[in-house]
Amino acid sequence: MTAEHLSARRRTILKSAAWSTPVIAAAIAAPAASASEVPEGAQYVWATSADNPTGSLIDPAISGQAATYSSQANWAPDPWVSVPTTATMTITVEFSAPVTFTNFTSTQLWTAPATGPQTVLFFTAQAAQNMNLSFTFVGVDGRPINAISTMALMPSDAATWEPPSIAETVTLNP
Repeated sequence: MTAEHLSARRRTILKSAAWSTPVIAAAIAAPAASASEVPEGAQYVWATSADNPTGSLIDPAISGQAATYSSQANWAPDPWVSVPTTATMTITVEFSAPVTFTNFTSTQLWTAPATGPQTVLFFTAQAAQNMNLSFTFVGVDGRPINAISTMALMPSDAATWEPPSIAETVTLNP
């Protein structure tokens, strides 16, 4: 091969690589971006207010290591359709430090999580228009605690829902 032929071949390879790199980067970045967006026309949304701007709240007002967690997912489709009667809602609450579930303070019929110290609690109930979840828990080791809540509906094609709700960080007194 001549030096001129090798030079042309190197340019072709570099040009091909330059064009393929942005495509590969876009393919890697797209799933992360789309997963963080609110689904178009989400049917279950976190109930927010001036006192609870994220839709989930930890209230340390009980005493010592005890606190109350609360959140609410509301059925709010546009246009209106009925709640899927065969669907089950699961709210997962992931804490930054171990907690022990003590009892429900809401009247909705949620399944109780496993007993003992945990960082992730799962709650399941029959889908309804307003999915109110409120329970008390005890912090295990006195660290500041925050929580991330996610909701999902099963079967997953029954409805759409918003991404995670982040509760404020609280410090529980030892």
